[in-house]
Amino acid sequence: MSGEVTNGNINHYIRFYFWKIFSLISAWLLQIFRNCGEANSRNQEFQFWRQDNQPKECFSIPFTVQKINYIHQNPVMAGLVRCAEDYRLSSAIDYAEGRQCGLLEVDLLLSNLKGYQVGY
Repeated sequence: MSGEVTNGNINHYIRFYFWKIFSLISAWLLQIFRNCGEANSRNQEFQFWRQDNQPKECFSIPFTVQKINYIHQNPVMAGLVRCAEDYRLSSAIDYAEGRQCGLLEVDLLLSNLKGYQVGY
């Protein structure tokens, strides 16, 4: 039968519509990056990263702990998770547990931060 549904037909349609949707999203994102780039005199065409960051030297242990806690709270403040340790791409769980247990491998600063509370 010509109207028979098979795995091959379904896979064909899935691939076809995936690439259609991907093309639309790609074009949409490129337009956003282009608009942001044109609005910023420091760019030639596109802007993907923010250029208003303000790097700070971690000159003391309390300052370093403050910055670690601030970074861990970003997903919470954005409403992505309720608890910093719940964000899968964060090192917050590693600091909370005091050992490597998160999704990504990190170098913990715990040996240098004795007596300071990293976490909430």
